[in-house]
Amino acid sequence: MKQEKIRMQKVCCVCHKVKVDNQWIKKPVNFEDSSHGYCPVCYGRTLAVIREMNNPRLDKQARVAM
Repeated sequence: MKQEKIRMQKVCCVCHKVKVDNQWIKKPVNFEDSSHGYCPVCYGRTLAVIREMNNPRLDKQARVAM
């Protein structure tokens, strides 16, 4: 009996776009067979926020407000 491979969908945890081939597109998501990560756009935005939060030039109160 041959076992069928389940192909996981890669889904952006921010915008919920799905990776199809080498593109990230909006489409319905089957969350049972999905793996979460970041699309390139959301990854870049998330890194920018993290870098800004860790910026030593900002005072503590400004970082908390982010």
